[in-house]
Amino acid sequence: LSRFSSNDLLFYLAVILAAAPVWWFKFFGSLDGPAHLHNANLLQLVVTGTNPVIDTFYKVNPVPVPNWLSHIILSLLCFIFPGFLAEKMLLLLYVIGLPVIFRKLLIRFSPENHLFSYLIIPFTYTFMFYLGLYNFCLSLILFFAAIFYWFTMVDNINTKNIFLMLLFVTF
Repeated sequence: LSRFSSNDLLFYLAVILAAAPVWWFKFFGSLDGPAHLHNANLLQLVVTGTNPVIDTFYKVNPVPVPNWLSHIILSLLCFIFPGFLAEKMLLLLYVIGLPVIFRKLLIRFSPENHLFSYLIIPFTYTFMFYLGLYNFCLSLILFFAAIFYWFTMVDNINTKNIFLMLLFVTF
């Protein structure tokens, strides 16, 4: 706890308060959220092979196509949690992850301007978020993480760092 300043604690408290609407109700209303859960459940059934009827109609596409990140995360979370909680975990990953990685990036470039990191918090609940475009929302986290990682490792470019950077921009 001594590593954190009072400003850091205040920022994380603001992020937790901003995440409260996700936990407030049992279901979070978004346009495509139920479709993401349905696809995640289908993916889970296809991968586990527990439903022969589903197996006759669906196969996992071996070609890496876009917009799989939220489905993969939701499928993994559905192994542990019921669907509505799995979706909440995914939404919390975004609502907490975006301000945190943005703050890290901002402090990396301009530590004296750390108060500007609070400005990202209202932008987490965007129109795209309510439309249920979870892959787009998660891509914002990966975008800021890729920029942060690039400037962290630019002086030490090696095969491992290039591979990790490739993972950031691929997903």
